Amino acid sequence: MLLKNASVLNGVFAFSNLDIEVNNGKIDNLYIQNEYNTTNHDEVLDLSGYRILPGFIDIHTHGCAGYDTMDATYEALNNMSRFMAMNGVTSFLPTTMSETYQSIKNAFLNIRNTIDKGVEGADIVGIHMEGPYFSKQYKGAQNEKFLRLPSITDVTELQELSGRNIRIISIAPEIDGAMEFIKEVSKDNIVISLAHTGADYDTALKAIEYGAKHATHLFNGMAGLNHRAPGIIGAVLDSGLSVELICDGIHLHPAIIRLVYKLAGADKIVLISDSMRAAGLKDDKYDLGGQEIIVKDGVARTKDGNIAGSTVTLLQCLKKVVEFGIRLEDAVKMVTINPAKVIGVDKYKGSIQQGKDADLVVINDRFEVVYTFVKGKVVIGHSPIHHKDLRAPCNA
Repeated sequence: MLLKNASVLNGVFAFSNLDIEVNNGKIDNLYIQNEYNTTNHDEVLDLSGYRILPGFIDIHTHGCAGYDTMDATYEALNNMSRFMAMNGVTSFLPTTMSETYQSIKNAFLNIRNTIDKGVEGADIVGIHMEGPYFSKQYKGAQNEKFLRLPSITDVTELQELSGRNIRIISIAPEIDGAMEFIKEVSKDNIVISLAHTGADYDTALKAIEYGAKHATHLFNGMAGLNHRAPGIIGAVLDSGLSVELICDGIHLHPAIIRLVYKLAGADKIVLISDSMRAAGLKDDKYDLGGQEIIVKDGVARTKDGNIAGSTVTLLQCLKKVVEFGIRLEDAVKMVTINPAKVIGVDKYKGSIQQGKDADLVVINDRFEVVYTFVKGKVVIGHSPIHHKDLRAPCNA
């Protein structure tokens, strides 16, 4: 298949007039437009007037479209994958919550089985284990009754149960046993991320020395930044870790996003949705981690008033940061190559380069998704389009 006449965000994240040849789910070749013969291709899709971006990667999402990772069913993950693909996401990490150990085991086993079976939309590329190893003071929307101390034994079991698919574990470094846990678990090619924590600067630095490499939804669910006590946020920014930001216009003020952009740089920021099952649905009552969540005006909160994840898509977060003054090319890095590098899949995902997976998003000038390609498979609206049915693009 040949995708032609679009403006393509190339491998160095600059827009260029390129045509993309896709074979067997991979980007086979990139051609300068009008410099070769296209008659050799049986399937040609004219994308004049559109942009092609690398597929988005959401490394922190609990649910969407009425489903949640902790539902522990194939139906839940498959429908999440379909909804995400319709919104430009081509890969994601189903993210677990602080619940009973058995519930977490069920979710991990289901993710493994779902990966083995395959989904119809965005590709599942691993697991983000958010909790239960958190500070009670900074639990946020995590259910306090399920919080507990870190266990290397449990994670070893979960890693095997999941088919060795754990990519990220979020943890508060100040709780008992956390340092030993970080030191040991980080050896297993698992990214340790600092989260839901009141750790001071020195404790955070020690965790980083022991192997922590990432920060979960920076500023949210953690002690604040103070000029005399820089704390966890100061340590993370001072040490150059990669950081997640929830850029829905609710979790963080635009000025904070711009400040982190200036301090951390475009290559260290990862935009996440942190979405829960209400994403894509109307205001109502939902559940998250065994707690009732009330969504009003698109904002999800626990009964105590804590923000409980988001109800937005990664595409909406991307639009927001561009509105807030971030360069589009840099903003796209934050949802593509940056998360790919964090979880170690950048050799085959995250940018438009020869040999990588044909994970591509076609957008119009209103930033609406027209097509999403997941390993060469096309999804538009609610219906997959087989190669033989390719036709001129329309608004999804």
